[in-house]
Amino acid sequence: LADGTPNPMLISQYETATWSGIPELERRLALDPSDDDILTLLAFVYYTSNKLDRAIEIYQRTIQLNGQNAQAHYYLANAYFRRGLFPKAKEEWDRVVELDPEGRLGNNARRRAAALKKLKP
Repeated sequence: LADGTPNPMLISQYETATWSGIPELERRLALDPSDDDILTLLAFVYYTSNKLDRAIEIYQRTIQLNGQNAQAHYYLANAYFRRGLFPKAKEEWDRVVELDPEGRLGNNARRRAAALKKLKP
Protein backbone atom coordinates (compact mmCIF):
# COMPACT_ATOMS: atom_id res chain seq x y z
CA LEU A 1 0.00 0.00 0.00
CA ALA A 2 1.05 3.63 -0.32
CA ASP A 3 2.01 3.82 3.36
CA GLY A 4 4.35 0.84 3.03
CA THR A 5 2.12 -1.75 4.68
CA PRO A 6 1.65 -5.04 2.85
CA ASN A 7 -1.53 -5.39 0.85
CA PRO A 8 -3.41 -8.42 2.24
CA MET A 9 -4.80 -9.25 -1.19
CA LEU A 10 -1.29 -9.72 -2.56
CA ILE A 11 0.01 -11.93 0.22
CA SER A 12 0.73 -14.54 -2.41
CA GLN A 13 1.09 -14.51 -6.14
CA TYR A 14 -2.21 -16.38 -6.50
CA GLU A 15 -5.09 -14.01 -7.15
CA THR A 16 -7.51 -16.28 -8.97
CA ALA A 17 -8.26 -19.98 -9.09
CA THR A 18 -5.51 -21.96 -10.73
CA TRP A 19 -7.64 -25.04 -11.18
CA SER A 20 -11.30 -25.92 -11.11
CA GLY A 21 -11.14 -29.47 -9.74
CA ILE A 22 -12.83 -28.83 -6.39
CA PRO A 23 -15.68 -31.35 -6.92
CA GLU A 24 -13.24 -34.13 -7.87
CA LEU A 25 -10.97 -33.39 -4.91
CA GLU A 26 -13.95 -33.32 -2.55
CA ARG A 27 -15.04 -36.71 -3.96
CA ARG A 28 -11.57 -38.18 -3.43
CA LEU A 29 -11.40 -36.75 0.07
CA ALA A 30 -14.75 -38.38 0.91
CA LEU A 31 -13.18 -41.72 -0.04
CA ASP A 32 -10.19 -41.13 2.27
CA PRO A 33 -10.69 -38.25 4.73
CA SER A 34 -7.16 -38.68 6.09
CA ASP A 35 -5.33 -38.29 2.76
CA ASP A 36 -2.83 -35.54 3.59
CA ASP A 37 -1.97 -34.91 -0.06
CA ILE A 38 -5.60 -34.45 -1.12
CA LEU A 39 -6.30 -32.23 1.89
CA THR A 40 -3.31 -30.02 1.13
CA LEU A 41 -4.20 -29.73 -2.55
CA LEU A 42 -7.90 -29.10 -1.88
CA ALA A 43 -7.09 -26.40 0.67
CA PHE A 44 -4.75 -24.74 -1.82
CA VAL A 45 -7.40 -24.81 -4.54
CA TYR A 46 -9.86 -23.15 -2.16
CA TYR A 47 -7.17 -20.63 -1.20
CA THR A 48 -6.46 -19.74 -4.83
CA SER A 49 -10.21 -19.51 -5.45
CA ASN A 50 -10.40 -16.92 -2.65
CA LYS A 51 -12.67 -19.21 -0.62
CA LEU A 52 -10.63 -18.45 2.45
CA ASP A 53 -12.97 -19.76 5.14
CA ARG A 54 -13.07 -23.18 3.49
CA ALA A 55 -9.31 -23.12 2.88
CA ILE A 56 -8.73 -22.31 6.56
CA GLU A 57 -10.99 -25.16 7.63
CA ILE A 58 -9.18 -27.67 5.44
CA TYR A 59 -5.69 -26.44 6.34
CA GLN A 60 -6.64 -26.85 9.99
CA ARG A 61 -7.75 -30.44 9.29
CA THR A 62 -4.50 -31.09 7.45
CA ILE A 63 -2.48 -29.81 10.40
CA GLN A 64 -4.49 -31.97 12.82
CA LEU A 65 -3.41 -35.00 10.79
CA ASN A 66 0.17 -33.85 10.21
CA GLY A 67 1.40 -30.99 12.37
CA GLN A 68 4.76 -31.10 10.55
CA ASN A 69 3.27 -29.99 7.22
CA ALA A 70 5.06 -26.65 6.73
CA GLN A 71 3.14 -25.92 3.53
CA ALA A 72 -0.21 -26.24 5.33
CA HIS A 73 0.96 -23.92 8.13
CA TYR A 74 2.31 -21.44 5.58
CA TYR A 75 -0.85 -21.14 3.52
CA LEU A 76 -3.03 -21.21 6.63
CA ALA A 77 -1.07 -18.16 7.79
CA ASN A 78 -1.56 -16.49 4.41
CA ALA A 79 -5.31 -17.17 4.57
CA TYR A 80 -5.49 -15.79 8.10
CA PHE A 81 -3.62 -12.70 6.95
CA ARG A 82 -5.98 -12.17 4.03
CA ARG A 83 -8.90 -12.43 6.47
CA GLY A 84 -7.28 -9.80 8.72
CA LEU A 85 -6.48 -12.30 11.48
CA PHE A 86 -2.94 -11.03 11.97
CA PRO A 87 -2.07 -12.65 15.34
CA LYS A 88 -3.11 -16.07 14.01
CA ALA A 89 -1.14 -15.45 10.81
CA LYS A 90 1.99 -14.59 12.79
CA GLU A 91 1.60 -17.67 14.97
CA GLU A 92 1.42 -19.90 11.89
CA TRP A 93 4.32 -18.17 10.13
CA ASP A 94 6.41 -18.60 13.30
CA ARG A 95 5.57 -22.31 13.20
CA VAL A 96 6.71 -22.49 9.56
CA VAL A 97 10.04 -20.95 10.56
CA GLU A 98 10.41 -23.68 13.22
CA LEU A 99 9.59 -26.42 10.70
CA ASP A 100 11.63 -25.05 7.77
CA PRO A 101 14.20 -22.64 9.25
CA GLU A 102 16.48 -22.45 6.21
CA GLY A 103 14.05 -23.35 3.45
CA ARG A 104 12.05 -21.23 1.04
CA LEU A 105 8.84 -21.45 3.09
CA GLY A 106 10.67 -20.62 6.30
CA ASN A 107 12.40 -17.63 4.76
CA ASN A 108 9.15 -16.34 3.26
CA ALA A 109 7.33 -16.84 6.55
CA ARG A 110 10.06 -14.99 8.44
CA ARG A 111 9.74 -11.99 6.08
CA ARG A 112 5.96 -11.96 6.28
CA ALA A 113 5.92 -12.18 10.07
CA ALA A 114 8.40 -9.29 10.23
CA ALA A 115 6.21 -7.24 7.87
CA LEU A 116 3.32 -7.55 10.33
CA LYS A 117 5.18 -5.23 12.67
CA LYS A 118 4.67 -2.46 10.12
CA LEU A 119 0.91 -2.84 10.19
CA LYS A 120 -1.00 -0.47 12.41
CA PRO A 121 -3.49 -2.15 14.78
